[in-house]
Amino acid sequence: MSYQWQFNGADIVGATNLSLTLENVDTNNEGSYQVIVTNPYGSVTSSDATLTVVRSLVVPWGWNYYGQTTLPPGLSNVVAIAAGGYHSLALKADGTVAAWGFNYNGSTDVPAGLTNVVAIAADGFDSLALQANGTIVAWGNDDWGQTNVPVN
Repeated sequence: MSYQWQFNGADIVGATNLSLTLENVDTNNEGSYQVIVTNPYGSVTSSDATLTVVRSLVVPWGWNYYGQTTLPPGLSNVVAIAAGGYHSLALKADGTVAAWGFNYNGSTDVPAGLTNVVAIAADGFDSLALQANGTIVAWGNDDWGQTNVPVN
C-alpha cells in the first residue's frame, strides 16, 4: 500500500507514510487533512480531519491599580506567565516576552531583540528571562543589584 497525505485538498510533499506528524504547529496548519491509500486494486480517500489550533488565552484578575490586569493588545499564543509586585510577564510560543503593568524602573521594558526565551520570572519590580542557550537576561529595578546577572 502507498499513502499520500493532503492538506486542504493538495498533496503534502513528502507526506507518504502511514501516519502524519506535524511539528511546531501554528495557525498556518489549520484546515482539513485527509489521506489517500492506494493498493493494486485501487484507492480510497479518508474523510476529512479538521485541525483547529487553540490559541492560548490569558485571563487576568486581581487589583488593576497599575494596569496589572490590562493585557497588551493582541496577546496570544502564551505558554507561561509570571507576576511581579505590580507588573506581569507572558512567554509566547515563539520565544518572545510581553510585559504590562507598572513600569517602575523599566520592569516592563522588555529588552529589544530578546528572543529564544524558554522561561520567565518576575519579582517586585524586576524581570528575568532564561534563553535556550542558558543565558539569563534581567531588566527593571536594580536598587540592590538584582539585574546584574553573574557571568560564569
